[in-house]
Amino acid sequence: MPLLAVNVALSITSDLAHHLVLALALLGAAFAWLAWMARRLESPRTPARDMSRAILAGAFLLRLPLLPLPLTLSDDALRYLWDGKVAAAGLNPYALPPAAEKLTFLRDEVWRRLPHRGVETVYPPLAIAAFSIAARLPNPILAWKAMAAAADLAGCALLLALARRLGIPLARTVWYAWNPLVAIELSGMAHVDALGVAACLATVLCLVRPGRGAGAPSPPSLALGGGPSLEGGGGGLRTLAQSEAEGEGSLARKLTHCRTPREEVVMLARIRSKVRWPPRRLGLGTPLNSALAAPDTRHAFWRSLWLYLLAGVATAITMMGLDLLLFSGVSQEYVRALGAQPVLVRCLVVLYSPIVEELEFRLIFATLVAWIALLALSRLGRPSPSLAIWLSILASALYFGLAHVGNLPNVPHPYLRAITLDGVAGIVLGWLYWRRGLEAAIAAHLAADVFIYFGLASLL
Repeated sequence: MPLLAVNVALSITSDLAHHLVLALALLGAAFAWLAWMARRLESPRTPARDMSRAILAGAFLLRLPLLPLPLTLSDDALRYLWDGKVAAAGLNPYALPPAAEKLTFLRDEVWRRLPHRGVETVYPPLAIAAFSIAARLPNPILAWKAMAAAADLAGCALLLALARRLGIPLARTVWYAWNPLVAIELSGMAHVDALGVAACLATVLCLVRPGRGAGAPSPPSLALGGGPSLEGGGGGLRTLAQSEAEGEGSLARKLTHCRTPREEVVMLARIRSKVRWPPRRLGLGTPLNSALAAPDTRHAFWRSLWLYLLAGVATAITMMGLDLLLFSGVSQEYVRALGAQPVLVRCLVVLYSPIVEELEFRLIFATLVAWIALLALSRLGRPSPSLAIWLSILASALYFGLAHVGNLPNVPHPYLRAITLDGVAGIVLGWLYWRRGLEAAIAAHLAADVFIYFGLASLL
């Protein structure tokens, strides 16, 4: 009740930015009571189910009076709604800043209060999708606040589930669920962080093995120290599936053989002591999944180089064919514009993009997704290296496609087009990365870019 009274008082105060002394005094009192209450709630007399319900009910009640607060401490929510409004109108907020003349017909009171009108949006696609839902509703600001508060409450529920799974006292979750600053920032000021917190907690919950006590090491600690224990060794052409076939087992399988928590701790310590990034124990073979770094695969790479170059050219041709078939050839104008650029600029782009993009999308992102996927599958008792690899290929292909939406943002269905065409390239490059090493993916990417930037650009 004291915390609820404080939040009601903050709601009545309304303009917190101009009543900072009063707001800070109320928050100080709230934190003092929260510290006392958190300690009292750790009493083991309350059943876990009743405790969870009480904490969630308290979190809901604490957020409710903050929804009417004006956006005086932060104007980020105004930008959320503007970006959502642009997306809901079928336009691209990644290409059109609020000051763009093309968006004149959308300007309203929210637009007049926006800072940084000359900057395009920086928020990811799923967040933009959520913003566009709120922008379509009758009261967009209140609708977005309700969505942010719902995501925050979902995060509280996930945090309680994670505490139960780890054997941590449920009362400790009130430091987040009943935290007055969290309630103000996520419900009162409606920051998008609520979506990210819920997503992160859901991911961690998927990675944590059920039945693990508070004294045993938890999978989140594995995420800091090491991943699924699929031994590498050998050369850069070895994949996760090959490592598994050779009997070098996953981390979950090794932990299964540990009879006591002490043996498990020893096993985890041994694994952590050998971890590198990218994780060697994912079956990458060499630290960079590099064919050239392993003597026994270097010759095979050079012997097959022409195949990788051919695969890149074939991928570029496939992309252009799909563009003609499905999207009326809208990419041709973009390719013509590439041909008008100076040769030096095209050379720099062709040399820069394959290396940087393969490092980002394949070496870092695809490896991370494969690691998380295999860890999650191991927790479910169905470790499948091949499935983990394909999930990482598809996820990195989707990310690769979304990253290229900005190339042609104003064509019909820009997201569908980019995901379809660049997604095809992402699948090919991802397969090459896992089967033939990082250099193979870079070589194919280089060949595709040379074909588009110099071959097609000259022909069109």
